[in-house]
Amino acid sequence: MEPWLGSPVAQSMIQAHGVQIGLKAPYLLHAILAYSASHLSRLHPEQPKYSEAAKTHFTRSLQAYSTELVYELERGNANALLSASGILAKLSFINTPVLSNEKMSAPPVPAWIRSMQGVRTIMSTPTLRKQLEGGLLGDVVRYYTGSARVPVTLRHSDDGQVLHTALIHALRSLCFRPGTTTHNHAAVVAGSSPSPLNTYTAVLDRLEGIMLCELKNETVDPMLAFIATLEPSFLELLEQHDERASLILAFWCTRIGDIGQWWTGPSARAECRRICSRLADSKDPGVRDLLAYPARFCGFSLQGQSQLPSPPAE
Repeated sequence: MEPWLGSPVAQSMIQAHGVQIGLKAPYLLHAILAYSASHLSRLHPEQPKYSEAAKTHFTRSLQAYSTELVYELERGNANALLSASGILAKLSFINTPVLSNEKMSAPPVPAWIRSMQGVRTIMSTPTLRKQLEGGLLGDVVRYYTGSARVPVTLRHSDDGQVLHTALIHALRSLCFRPGTTTHNHAAVVAGSSPSPLNTYTAVLDRLEGIMLCELKNETVDPMLAFIATLEPSFLELLEQHDERASLILAFWCTRIGDIGQWWTGPSARAECRRICSRLADSKDPGVRDLLAYPARFCGFSLQGQSQLPSPPAE
């Protein structure tokens, strides 16, 4: 397993400048050490010292990073903050627990999603955003600002791309079907939340690019940006156990899990299984049909026959 830390751009920046920047930003240094220890733990599970080191450095990094966001944000190092945010998100994803027998044992908005929300705070701070857009991580930042989208080359002869196009079309139809959302209607009427349809539209537009693109190491940045830039209204849908929002997250898991970096596959499948466990008893046949795709990806056994195609067996 190669010790990939995300995209080539992010990895090169950490390798060339991470330690130097980390000397003035301990949360980044602890994050790098935690990530390295996690990789060693995956390679040598029989040696608990690596797992313990990963936990220790992760905890110290998270505490220092949180303090920086709350108390020292304006004076912070933008490159260090964004780099640490990305590493902490990966570590939270790595730490995704194995699915238990309790369907609702995990929170509807997982910790790894919450850990990425710090990016919104960083990008909404003018001084930090200016540093980032012209700095070492400028190519990565474009995905967080929306000025870049994952490149997609449409190939009608590509069976996988044809399947993903059909799945996205079906997912859009499900999300926009009248009377299917579990979102709190009273809150929408009162004006305290955007329309669920508007929330779905923005997220599905970005998911479509992820579903249709070629999976490679460079795709990690737009994949993580998809999570980091989720609107609070979408997180609210997840909190309310909205089935369509959960299904969208399951589809994202199928893509990040197939990139092939050491930290992606097992955690993506664990998260996907949790979602499938929640949605397996849905009374909506449209949800159950679309669930067949992520269920096949993560090995979750569904009862009944889906009306939509599943991905090819590995």
